[in-house]
Amino acid sequence: MVTTAFELPGYRIKTNFGIVRALLWRSRSIVGNFLGGLQTIIGGNITIYTDLCERAREEASRSWRATRRR
Repeated sequence: MVTTAFELPGYRIKTNFGIVRALLWRSRSIVGNFLGGLQTIIGGNITIYTDLCERAREEASRSWRATRRR
């Protein structure tokens, strides 16, 4: 069983994987979507979307840390 809760009544926690990172969704511009579409035709990793997700993840992480400091 996988959970983000700190405890589950009636269960013993065997493994803790640490902090769960959140995603903050962003959208691409029409040019970015066009380039991403071209990459899907060629195949492989769609770097324009991967980079976008990583930047959004970092922003969400910074926001979370700032909230914890308050």
